[in-house]
Amino acid sequence: MIRSVELLPSAWDGLLKIKYYAAEMFDERTAEKVTNTILDSLERLQSFPDSGSLTPDPWLNSLGYRMVISDRRNVSIYKQIDDTIYVYLIADTRTEFTRVFREMIISDPGLLLQEKTLTTAYKEHKEDGSIRKVKGMYCENCNRLIEADRCPVCKSRKIREPEAKDPCYLTERDFVSSGILEDMLKQNNIPYLKKGVMGAGMAIKVGPMLERSRFYVPFEQLGNAMAIMEDLFSATEETEIADQ
Repeated sequence: MIRSVELLPSAWDGLLKIKYYAAEMFDERTAEKVTNTILDSLERLQSFPDSGSLTPDPWLNSLGYRMVISDRRNVSIYKQIDDTIYVYLIADTRTEFTRVFREMIISDPGLLLQEKTLTTAYKEHKEDGSIRKVKGMYCENCNRLIEADRCPVCKSRKIREPEAKDPCYLTERDFVSSGILEDMLKQNNIPYLKKGVMGAGMAIKVGPMLERSRFYVPFEQLGNAMAIMEDLFSATEETEIADQ
């Protein structure tokens, strides 16, 4: 029995991108209808986990990934792990979504798992609305907290106990979400480093709306930054549901 369907940060980013595009091209009502259709198709997986189909990519299929298409326009890539279904990507079917997802895994194989691990870590240590402690070892190569003797992202064994000022990876966000998160970090006096994924040259070519940014904060502020990020985007999602 499937207990839950979890959308990883990369899937939420894709959903928001589709919603903003629909709102810009049509209207807010259409945007809400599109996102609700996608979420409904994912919710059905909780009762019918095998209702999805194989992806067009044999390699992704061999790794256990499947897909579900909603309203013929949008596709979600997911994998069942134990009694939970994790959604990794939500995209327009007219895009080369399998290539995009394949490149995500190849270029940064630990990113999605790492974000889930961090999310689990700070939820376990959240008490009375505040973060007590964030655990993990620190990878000096990619500035991430890990829970192993080898970094799952860069494969490096150069890890150690984190220090207070170590810059730690927080999240990767699209253009709109990055602006929201950046403003909240400033309001809460949390220092951060923001790096564009595509680089300045590519961002100029494709336009700023398609740029994605990675955020890094000092280890001593990582727990607080995670709590802010969770409350911020959870609050946004709850508001959208309440307005339906």
